[in-house]
Amino acid sequence: MLFKEIPNTLMNEQVIQKINNKEIKNQQDLVKAIKDTRNFITHADVKPKKSELILHNRELFIGNKILEMVMKYLIMIELGLDKEDIEKEIKNNSKFYVLYW
Repeated sequence: MLFKEIPNTLMNEQVIQKINNKEIKNQQDLVKAIKDTRNFITHADVKPKKSELILHNRELFIGNKILEMVMKYLIMIELGLDKEDIEKEIKNNSKFYVLYW
């Protein structure tokens, strides 16, 4: 799972709690919610099951910001940049302000 490669300083409970959904308590719940939301949006004619976590409005916005941060981190790691520099860059980037304020 790619989320496991993200350091705790970037992906912690505080960031996950920004989604503000009582059912999303950890990274596994977040990954499930993102997957369920993607499936629901892609196959819109299907009603969500009670077991599915669907992100809406602000939750979806925050979920997208988390995914964007994860992708940027992994791409910069692949390019060989220093992990500490990447963390500083992400935390100081105004695009991700909503995750770290």
